[in-house]
Amino acid sequence: MRRYDGPLHRSAEATALAVSRDGSTVFVTGHVIAGPRSSPTDATVAYDASTGAKRWASFYGSGHRDASPQALEVSPDGTTLFVMGYGDGPTNYRDYTTVAYSAFTGARLWAKRYDGPEGIDDFPSALAVSPDGSAVFVTGGIDWPNERDYATVAYAAR
Repeated sequence: MRRYDGPLHRSAEATALAVSRDGSTVFVTGHVIAGPRSSPTDATVAYDASTGAKRWASFYGSGHRDASPQALEVSPDGTTLFVMGYGDGPTNYRDYTTVAYSAFTGARLWAKRYDGPEGIDDFPSALAVSPDGSAVFVTGGIDWPNERDYATVAYAAR
C-alpha cells in the first residue's frame, strides 16, 4: 500500500490509474492541496509496480479555484503519459485541460486548455490516444446559456 498526500501533506484524492505497457510502472492522478491558497492542483505520481517506490510526482494547476484530473492514458510506445481533466480558466469557468508528461521522468512536455465557444463551463469526460500514438482525443460536455452539447478536440501527441 502506498499513500500520497502532496507536498504540504494535506487533503488529496486520487481519480484515475493506469499501468505502463510493460507493467513496470503504475501511474496515479488526482488532486492535492499544493499551494498556500488551498486550491486543488492536479498531481500525477509514478510508482515502481514491483516495489511501490515513488519514481516521480508532477503537478499541473490552473492557478484558480478548481482542478480535477479525470483520466490518464499511456502512449502505445510507453514514453508519454496523458492526463485529462478540468480546471478553472481565467474567468473562473471550467475548461478542459490535457497535459503530456514523460512517462520516465514526469517532465511536462506540453499542456493544452480548451474553452468552449461560450466561454462558460466545459466538462471533459473521456480521453483516448490513437493506435499509432500520434494524436490525443478529449471529449465531454460544453455549456451554452440554455443547454449542454458535447465537443471533441484532437491534439498532436508530440
